[in-house]
Amino acid sequence: MTGFIETTPNRHSVMEPGSSGSPLINSQKKLIGQLFGPGNTTLCPEHLCGNNPGLQRVSYGKFSISWTGNGALDSRRRLQDWLDPNGSNPQILDGNGIPTISGPSQVCDQGTYTVNIPAVDTLAWSAIPLNIVTIQQNGNSATLTRVGNGKITLSATINNSYSITKSNIQVGTAVPEFNLYRGTSGVSYGVVGVNYTFKAYGSDASTNDTDYYWTSPNAENEFPLEFGGRTFDFMASTPGDYTVSLSYNGTCGWSDPITKVFNFRESGLAFTLSPNPSSSTTTISITSPANARASTLLSASENLSFSTTSYIVKVIDAYGSIAYIGTKQEKQFKIPTSSFRNGVYTVIVSDGTNIYQNKLIVKH
Repeated sequence: MTGFIETTPNRHSVMEPGSSGSPLINSQKKLIGQLFGPGNTTLCPEHLCGNNPGLQRVSYGKFSISWTGNGALDSRRRLQDWLDPNGSNPQILDGNGIPTISGPSQVCDQGTYTVNIPAVDTLAWSAIPLNIVTIQQNGNSATLTRVGNGKITLSATINNSYSITKSNIQVGTAVPEFNLYRGTSGVSYGVVGVNYTFKAYGSDASTNDTDYYWTSPNAENEFPLEFGGRTFDFMASTPGDYTVSLSYNGTCGWSDPITKVFNFRESGLAFTLSPNPSSSTTTISITSPANARASTLLSASENLSFSTTSYIVKVIDAYGSIAYIGTKQEKQFKIPTSSFRNGVYTVIVSDGTNIYQNKLIVKH
């Protein structure tokens, strides 16, 4: 049985409900017992002893008794079955830290990874996806050799029972993200006859144009098959899907290309969102009326020759609820987003015949 010392600022160093099983540690930082209940309930009848924590006494189980379970037949009540499964019967047992895998976050050619445990019976290494690295094991360490490019998760299985992992290891050069832009706004598809820009982006993306290499196998008449630069302008003359690939010269040399497919549609009721992401308002600009060819963004101040058309505008959140609905007749108008929660929304615009939609990101 033990008491408490008055070391806390309010001098209330006491046992709290739910603390059963907490350790009693000696001056050598060894665990010698575990809490299992209150002590002198006559001297200290209240669980927390009110305003007299110095009166509280609590009971701890002796670790040597818990080691054998005081003769318990159930192995779940004997610590020796869990802490000394080999039966070496130590008098003092040093603990080990939580096993982790240490090593670099990127592998250009080779990288070495280590598990921080002194010795194990068996240790098996693996990496997912397959065929990106080969693994050569040496005790608690493994050397990874690059044979492909991509991100892997490295695993070490200890004694065929316990696995630890290290995720997001970049093998080879990572390719920056890229997208199709109309002005400063990213778009999910394009419209035939409208100027767009393909642009690579990311905090680690190089500002050197010679570090980018674009190709497109099905756009011979649209732009050169090979193109350098972080951005390039593009206008589709025919509708359809355009495959665009980007390779990048980064820390580990040239990457494998990543490929995206962009759809370009016949000009109809198309619109853009700016800014996107939005924090307070976003402007919807109708690029063309139905069945009219789009070439530039139309502003509300332009002298439009098209007949007046009413547009129904809806903004739908990720759960399918309507965040905004309204009817507009202008070619360019603003909708408020300050009351929207952060997230991705679907903006739907209809003129009664055509229905088009874009993604809107709200970020405050």
